[in-house]
Amino acid sequence: MDQLELFVDPVCPWTWLTSRWLESVEAELGLTVRYSVVSLLELNGDDPSNPWIEAMRQGRRLQRVMVRLLAAGDDARVSALYRAAGRATFEGGRTLDAELVRELGEGLGLSDEDIAAADDGRLDAAVVTEHQRAMRLAGPDVGSPILARRGGERGFYGPIVDRPLAPDEAVRLWHIVEGVLDTPALFEIKRGRAVEPRFA
Repeated sequence: MDQLELFVDPVCPWTWLTSRWLESVEAELGLTVRYSVVSLLELNGDDPSNPWIEAMRQGRRLQRVMVRLLAAGDDARVSALYRAAGRATFEGGRTLDAELVRELGEGLGLSDEDIAAADDGRLDAAVVTEHQRAMRLAGPDVGSPILARRGGERGFYGPIVDRPLAPDEAVRLWHIVEGVLDTPALFEIKRGRAVEPRFA
């Protein structure tokens, strides 16, 4: 089994598409993906003039719950929570807010204490710790998502796709990314984004 780690900010639509790509090939290719957090709020600062500031602040709420679950070793529910949030927001049109975080938590059977973690600013330190770990793997000058081998020494920003991939495309992309992850001399492959993300 290939053990991977995907660092995500739950408000990033490009990250959601990356996670959907990985989810689509996990079983077929024998991959297991552990989700952790990288923070666009940490990268961009808490600037009130940023048009995404409220979304990033709400994303921090979900990330607090995620790091609480990670600390308890509950990787499966971190994955389930992130995926439920993505389906609700990017595919269902919901806004990521306190009401949705509670609804998702209850739907997954999280404890009241787990759900209440969304409002516990003391967990921000754990979010920052995971964010800094992601930056050590792939930074500087990267964003969300960051993909790495679990326990590895380096990771990469992306891959970024603009839509769900057909099964053959998804498998082909993994084989490309696998080579990238296993090439220590490689630092960057990039082209500018000229389209908006599509979820269907």
